[in-house]
Amino acid sequence: MTKIGCSLLAVVLLALLGSSPALGKGRKLYLDVRGVKEPERTTPSLRGMAQTVLVEELKRHPEVVTSLGDPAPKGADLVRELEARKLDGYGVVLRITKVAHSLKAPPKGKVYKVLQVEVEVAVDAEKIPSGQMALAGEGSAQIGTEVSRYKESERVQLVKEALTDATRQAVGKAVVRLGEKDKPAKSRGKPRGKRKR
Repeated sequence: MTKIGCSLLAVVLLALLGSSPALGKGRKLYLDVRGVKEPERTTPSLRGMAQTVLVEELKRHPEVVTSLGDPAPKGADLVRELEARKLDGYGVVLRITKVAHSLKAPPKGKVYKVLQVEVEVAVDAEKIPSGQMALAGEGSAQIGTEVSRYKESERVQLVKEALTDATRQAVGKAVVRLGEKDKPAKSRGKPRGKRKR
């Protein structure tokens, strides 16, 4: 593999791990978290936890600013503040697009069934001040564990773990895409992250 090929591979791997090397000389971002959307009848509601995870994941990226003071500037004041700080601003919403679970038969040679959950999320971004919308990042995670019988408490715990993994993926991709110089954020292929425990 050529040196260029190796470098590109390193960038892709770092991006998938939640880092964003593409922003080293790129844009600094102000990302205003505007909420979480989840499917109807999600039990329990994941909105509060998902928003906490989203904010925590954004703060892991040093090129991202999530607060401009209290109270936060709005309208023309916000635009002036972004220009003064040389920040590209976006309002972001986390959409939980899938929450599913299944109880699978024991694998060959095993006694216990496998409780598996799958969570998919997407980060939508609205450019400030133009209001132009873009799909900034997607993430998905599958987690399974052996169980003697179905327990709702175990399902909920697995859902929370999968939500955290999926959100980490989506945020990492969103930060890279929104920070790419002179390139609009756009939808890309659907990721399929899997983890078993």
